[in-house]
Amino acid sequence: MPAIDALNSYFEHIEIVGLFSVLLITGILFSFMPSAFLNSGGAFMRISELGIAVSGPEFVLTLLFSFFTIMLTSILISLFIMTVKSKASFYSPPSGELAGLLVRFTGHMSLFFIMLFGIAFIVQASVLYSGAPMHYANLFIFLLYLPFTFVPVSIVVDENNVIKACAESIRFISAHAFNLFYYWAVSVVLVLVITLISFVLDPIFFMGKYASLILNTLFVLPYLVALQTHLYLHKYTLMKPKFRR
Repeated sequence: MPAIDALNSYFEHIEIVGLFSVLLITGILFSFMPSAFLNSGGAFMRISELGIAVSGPEFVLTLLFSFFTIMLTSILISLFIMTVKSKASFYSPPSGELAGLLVRFTGHMSLFFIMLFGIAFIVQASVLYSGAPMHYANLFIFLLYLPFTFVPVSIVVDENNVIKACAESIRFISAHAFNLFYYWAVSVVLVLVITLISFVLDPIFFMGKYASLILNTLFVLPYLVALQTHLYLHKYTLMKPKFRR
């Protein structure tokens, strides 16, 4: 079962998971910026304040911090997918090639996330200034992202560039639509659990937002990366998947 396989991968590679603590520190530091806030286990920019900060150094600093976070996230996700893939396929690239592969995967994945960041920024800013409810923007971004859910894992597993990974993600979902549903069903359950934890702990010195950030960074993110990898590897029947639809 993919959910169990992903959990096993999480604990088998706990040393890689430990590296996500660097991302946690980055998120906490980012949350102290005037144009940022913590919510639902993540650090976000206040879109409504960008018009004030756009002409000052704060906006530039916020963007640089965002791009640094994207790069760091891409490195960690790429490394974790490489590790899970090697374990599942019983093959590891020669040690001399690992650094080059990691750099290549990080570059492609960073480009993909930067594209998402730009689209999300434009959509949210447009909705904000139009006066429409912000949840319309979030829904639009989610629906837009759906067919590209498996782009990050395709970049690493298939060693694709961004364009090919986008096309491969769409092809994979067309052939394995249930895997997409499975991935997002597990994601929603985890989000609900994190939200509940945040709600319970928030009255205690406002610890909820930090507890959810810790859980999201050190468990949810690496776990979902492992889950996505196991689901995607089902396209390779030689890897003996335990779950196929």
